[in-house]
Amino acid sequence: MANLTSAVPAAFANFLAMVKAAVAAGADTTITVVDTELYSWEPAEYIEVQSVTQHLYEVNNLGNYSFIETFDIQGVCRNFRGDQNVDDARNDVWALFQTYIITPLISNKRLYDQTNNNPTVMWCVPATANFSSGPTSNGGIQGKIDFAFRCYNQITV
Repeated sequence: MANLTSAVPAAFANFLAMVKAAVAAGADTTITVVDTELYSWEPAEYIEVQSVTQHLYEVNNLGNYSFIETFDIQGVCRNFRGDQNVDDARNDVWALFQTYIITPLISNKRLYDQTNNNPTVMWCVPATANFSSGPTSNGGIQGKIDFAFRCYNQITV
C-alpha cells in the first residue's frame, strides 16, 4: 500500500526549533518562544509559531505518482512594552523578526532536523509579513508582525 507521508509535523517542529536555537544563540532572555497563540502577555518580546495553513497536495507526475506538498507555517512576532512609544515598538519588532526569523531561515533555505541535520522540506520561503503597531487592549504599546512562510516538499509514493 502506498503511503503519502506529509512533511508538516517535522517542518513545524523544525521551524520552532530553528527559532528557539536562534534566540538561544543570541542569549536574549527577554524573548519568549511558544508554539501557540498567546492571549495575554507581560511587557517583553514574543515569537509565536502558531499554525499550519493552506496545506495542499498538487500532482507533480502521474507516471511515478509524485506530488508537490505546499503549506504555510504561520506565526506572530510581538514586542509589547507598557510605556514604549510607537516608533520604538515598530523598530524593535522589525529587528526581532529580522534577527530570529528571517536571517536563520534565509541562511539555511530549508528547514533542517536539529538532531540529524537532514532537510525536512525542499525549501521554505517568506510569504507574508503583515505589520501593525499601536495601543493594545492590555494597555501599553505593541509592535506586531503576523508572518507566514510557504514550504514546498516533493513526495513520491
